[in-house]
Amino acid sequence: MPSVSKAGSIRARLNDLYAASDAFVLASLYEGTPIVLMEAMAMEIPCIASAINGIPELIAHGQTGVLFPPADPARLAECIQSLMDDPELAARLGRAATGLHLPFLRHSREYRTSGWVVP
Repeated sequence: MPSVSKAGSIRARLNDLYAASDAFVLASLYEGTPIVLMEAMAMEIPCIASAINGIPELIAHGQTGVLFPPADPARLAECIQSLMDDPELAARLGRAATGLHLPFLRHSREYRTSGWVVP
């Protein structure tokens, strides 16, 4: 049975957590341009995120990830279920997103100070 885990403080274990992830979900109500989303995309993890602020500039819905309306838990659940039911779709979305934002990540303060290894 699939499970959801709350990771707590994760910066030191980030590579391991990304490697163990089947999907990445960012269900924010307020965001700018989230570094964590770009990191997950760079790790070839299929991403599901709320369609707010800068996120639609990072994810092309249905091509490089999945977007859902903010504050819509029913639609979020449908998006998660769709990737669980279709591993080929999840893999295709993950592959399509890999590398899109690496130039920005390599110049971000978070990347330079995190010890995170870009693939």
